[in-house]
Order: sequence, then C-alpha cells, then structure tokens
Amino acid sequence: MLSSSLTDSIDEEFRKTFPNEAERGPFNGVINKFSVNTQRLTEMNKAVELQLIFLKTEEDKIKTKLNKTIRERKKTIYNGLEEKIEETMQECYKKAADCRGQGSLQRMRDALQIHVHVSKNTMFEEAKAAMLTQLNELKEEIRDDLEKTLTEAVELSLKTDDDSIPDVSEELERVKEYLK
Repeated sequence: MLSSSLTDSIDEEFRKTFPNEAERGPFNGVINKFSVNTQRLTEMNKAVELQLIFLKTEEDKIKTKLNKTIRERKKTIYNGLEEKIEETMQECYKKAADCRGQGSLQRMRDALQIHVHVSKNTMFEEAKAAMLTQLNELKEEIRDDLEKTLTEAVELSLKTDDDSIPDVSEELERVKEYLK
C-alpha cells in the first residue's frame, strides 16, 4: 500500500520505457532500430559479403540477448520499489510484532503510523534512488555488451586473408548517436 502511490506515479513512463509489445521494444525501440547497414555495405563491396553477413548475424544475436536481459531486469527494477520500502519498514514491523496485551492493536497501529510519518521522505527517496541506480546499471550493461560483442564480431570478421575493409564511418557515427 505504501509503495502504490510511488508506483502509480511512474507506471506510465515505465510502460513507455519498457513496453510489453514486442514490436516497439524497450527504450522506445532504440535497440531494435539500431543496425549496421550491412546490405548497403555489401552492395558497395561484394568482396566482404560473408564478413558482413556474419556481422548482421552477430547483431541479431546481441539484440535478442539484450531484449531478454531487459525483460528480466525490468521486473526486478519495478519490484525493487516495493522491496526497498518493505526493507525500510522491517524495524517497525518487528516493534509492532512485539506488542502484547490489552491495547496492543492500537500500539501496533501507532508504531506503524509514527514510523511511516518519520521516515516517509527518506523511505521514498531511497526507493527512487535504488530504482535509478538499477536503471543506470542496466544502461551500462547494455552499452558494454553492445560494445564488447560488436567489437569482437568486427575483429573476427576482419581476420581473413582478404585485405579489403569496408568504410563503416557513417555507421560508426550512427552507433555513437545511439549511444548518446
């Protein structure tokens, strides 16, 4: 109940960021939109067609992996608000559980109300900060995975006897834009 107003306030933005519809994709579809334009590069230089097909396959694999990671982590991130509030309330719950005898129900209520009143500002700020930390960690993980996987794929695809290397400067600039 305590976390419901906080989750209500973020629900719309959270659904935009992590939609359930697969075609739009998380983060406003940026991961699904990202693409090394291998078709155009292949048309420009047929000699590296196999390397470009390999890069496209690796790109598809990393997108699938990232979307799966995001799906799993979004649940953890969203539920983290409630968990953080529960964690903050544990001390109060223990105090309330220790109440015995006549009037114990009222003392339990009072203990809960006082604790919520005293800690409400910090409790919600800590929950929000924990969520933002998890979102930033996810963002960093996505960036690192993309960079590592695509760098490895490019290096592997270029380890051939063929000396022709395609010009990917435009695609590199696009990747940098997506990173920003």
